[in-house]
Amino acid sequence: MTKHTPTPWEIKHETDSDNKRHVYLVGDYYVAEVLPISKTQESLQKANTEFIVQAVNSHDKLVAACEAALLCLNDPDDDHFKTEALKTTLENAIKGAL
Repeated sequence: MTKHTPTPWEIKHETDSDNKRHVYLVGDYYVAEVLPISKTQESLQKANTEFIVQAVNSHDKLVAACEAALLCLNDPDDDHFKTEALKTTLENAIKGAL
């Protein structure tokens, strides 16, 4: 399987002359464009672009949080430290995605 473009991704240009919303990797490497459904859907286009970038950038941290959750669920002697570590991992994933 081919590795995806490295993260973090960011929105570099809000719109271009064709009213396309672009998602770029840091360093101006072109990744994708999000097209409007119609002129009246421009706010939806912006929200979709932001969501794509948020999802891409939070993926690895959310996977780590799920893995930590599995460790906690599989350990009947879970201590407070593991639970707090899981909460911190999840909070970091959520913050890092914004």
